[in-house]
Amino acid sequence: MRAWADRTTVAYSQALDEGRPGWRLHLAHRLSDQRVYRRLRAALGGRVGYAISGGAPLGVRLSHFLRGIGITVLEGYGLTETSAAATVNLPHALKIGTVGRPLPGGRAARRRSSSPPVARTSPRSRWRIACALTR
Repeated sequence: MRAWADRTTVAYSQALDEGRPGWRLHLAHRLSDQRVYRRLRAALGGRVGYAISGGAPLGVRLSHFLRGIGITVLEGYGLTETSAAATVNLPHALKIGTVGRPLPGGRAARRRSSSPPVARTSPRSRWRIACALTR
């Protein structure tokens, strides 16, 4: 039952990306939620709707699984040593497998290598961050 429920929730989340799940998938998802995943959400407090991930890339299948059980993961990117988040997925503009768009007041550039995007803020923002770190 658990393996079937896992496959169903991942397929349901993937169908959300492609448009809309069919009625059979919707019914199977509802059944798997009632039989298996309602208890998991209850163990997490019962009201979890979002989770934030920013330490390392989250697997695409894991992201689909979590969204399928009702927990949307908002992935982001930022250098915790120098500032907070630089980019983040937002609930209304979620794309699984990405780190989202730059936050307001910032911009992102990609190096020529396969390194992750680096966000840059305005000089004034960098000055404020530098002052906050040196105090």
